[in-house]
Amino acid sequence: MSVLGCSTITRNTTLTANRTNGIIIGADGITLDCDGHTITGSGAGSGNGIKLVSRTGVTIRNCTVTNFDDGIQINQSDNNTFENNLTHHNIEEGFDIEDANTNNFIQNTSEENGRDGFDIGITTGTCNNNTFTENVANQNSGNGIELDFCNNNILTGNTANNNSQNGFSLDESEGNTFEGNIANNNTDRGFQIANDSDNNIFRNNNANGNTTTDARQSNDSNSTFCGNTFGTTDNIPAGFDDPC
Repeated sequence: MSVLGCSTITRNTTLTANRTNGIIIGADGITLDCDGHTITGSGAGSGNGIKLVSRTGVTIRNCTVTNFDDGIQINQSDNNTFENNLTHHNIEEGFDIEDANTNNFIQNTSEENGRDGFDIGITTGTCNNNTFTENVANQNSGNGIELDFCNNNILTGNTANNNSQNGFSLDESEGNTFEGNIANNNTDRGFQIANDSDNNIFRNNNANGNTTTDARQSNDSNSTFCGNTFGTTDNIPAGFDDPC
């Protein structure tokens, strides 16, 4: 199916050209393959490039989304897959993920957005049991990857460099696993663990060259660390670099 003018799709769709209006996913169990084409908004007030609300079993792949308020918004949507997408130069978030569980994010890139690369979680919902594998979140004006009120997610092999705040930021998030991630040269911290973020596991991560400190854990947080390479630390327990 070729889409040039409509905004809602309800069946498997492969783009055959670039487009200048956003796409709403209007059915469960479908695939949007942009096949390398770009979806371009008109700047502030243009909404979302791709939007999922209350959807399951959807796959979004090979899309470039730019110049919207948010690049890709996922709300109240579970068991979906996002693979090989690029969000850049959006006004706010590259990926805005709210009240969304058991989704897979694989080899996506989110860079040079006005806020966070990946903004995951809200105070009134959950973002639990998602997996983030080999994604890149560089040069965003906020955090690279931020988790708020998110539990039991697995983040493996992701990179968050040169962001204006933190590479990875956790706020009131528990039971998450971070393994083999890289957070270098961020303006604030590489890894920021704050506000009762307990029982997270940090294993074999690397953070160096961050301006404030490479890894910080607040006094009210309690996580486990092993095998990490952190240049500077704040309240990270001794042995954070011991073999796992």
